[in-house]
Amino acid sequence: MLISHSIDIQCPQQEVFDFVSTFENDTKWWKAVDHTDKITPGPLRVGTEFHQVSRVAGIKIVSKLIVTEVNHFEYVRYKSESKQLTYALLYRFEKVAGGTRFTLEADLELKGALGAFIPLTMRILKGQLNIYFGLLKEYMETHPTSVAAV
Repeated sequence: MLISHSIDIQCPQQEVFDFVSTFENDTKWWKAVDHTDKITPGPLRVGTEFHQVSRVAGIKIVSKLIVTEVNHFEYVRYKSESKQLTYALLYRFEKVAGGTRFTLEADLELKGALGAFIPLTMRILKGQLNIYFGLLKEYMETHPTSVAAV
């Protein structure tokens, strides 16, 4: 199942990229995420791995995130592996007048209880995208410096 969402943020492209691609920051805007831990030391690169715990429709999701492609400041692509929800995701960062357009594009495979109720799960996920992208925009536009710090 494909899902996508975009929002314009009044911050420089590099700043939005740095903040969003530091997945440990997810708890500041992607409120379904309980926590994210970076497993691989060093800077973000192909093969960097994270352990993430989140909730979708009240269901606990324990995931391994693996960066599969990165072009700093323009995009990061990664995959998530879990028993409940597997996906390939692309975050794009484009310069626009006044800031950056941040876009999420994901190809989801819903499993277990999430897969049994696909229309409901997709409606919940789309609602979460609207809310969480709004939180990201608000957070970044009101925390103007050093937002990439965890």
